[in-house]
Amino acid sequence: MLNIGYKTENGVFYEGDMYEVINSNYFEENHGKVNLIFTSPPFPLNRKKSYGNLQGDEYLEWFSDLSKLFKNLIADD
Repeated sequence: MLNIGYKTENGVFYEGDMYEVINSNYFEENHGKVNLIFTSPPFPLNRKKSYGNLQGDEYLEWFSDLSKLFKNLIADD
């Protein structure tokens, strides 16, 4: 289930596990129509956090794999 965190006439902000959101039926129908994907944080953190963030090469590999999913979603404009 997609959780809408914020919605305006200009777009929608979804909250939740990114794999579930990206693989939902909504996003399958909207490949090539997404104008912004915002990740938090969009860079590797230098210090280990309690939630278990990846660091260094592990983060880069993980984010590189995500970029393949993102590529299908992003609009040309």
